[in-house]
Amino acid sequence: MTFTRKELLELEYETTLENSPLTATPLYMSGQYVEAISQDDQLHCAYKEAYESMCSIENSDEWVPMTDLTFGSGPHSSKDYQNLWDVHEMYYDMVAFESDHNSQMIAASGTDSVAMPIDITTRGANYSTGDGVLGKVYIPKKLEHHLKSGTHMCKLQYNGCETARTEYGIRMPWKCVYVYS
Repeated sequence: MTFTRKELLELEYETTLENSPLTATPLYMSGQYVEAISQDDQLHCAYKEAYESMCSIENSDEWVPMTDLTFGSGPHSSKDYQNLWDVHEMYYDMVAFESDHNSQMIAASGTDSVAMPIDITTRGANYSTGDGVLGKVYIPKKLEHHLKSGTHMCKLQYNGCETARTEYGIRMPWKCVYVYS
């Protein structure tokens, strides 16, 4: 039997209500002690808040508003952290867009090959791969003996747009055809 996250939260809430001791714990808020709240009430408030948050997230858009939080003792607000997470979330999409844009610019110039520095990323049994400003590069096995780890200047040939490559079973847009010493 499997449970959704919402059902698990309900079960945890019911279990804690049944098993929690009724001892009062004073709360220290804003530099002073406030009225004592029992652990039962604290758990009830926490689970109620979590459950309501879970319900509101289910029926909301992709973005959930964050209250202004401070992490650690730094001067950063939640808006700073949201901006960082936005950049982090979009990083790979931005890199893919830039690679496609650079490839289109080279293809529009009328040439099908170009010399570029390539970082070797993977060495496989049948081929290697590298990364550059044009995206992922296929490096055939026959050129592997010219490569050491690091960056190499390579002559690359364009394999065509994604639709054309899919037709022929080619996954990477660029292929290394020559490694400069």
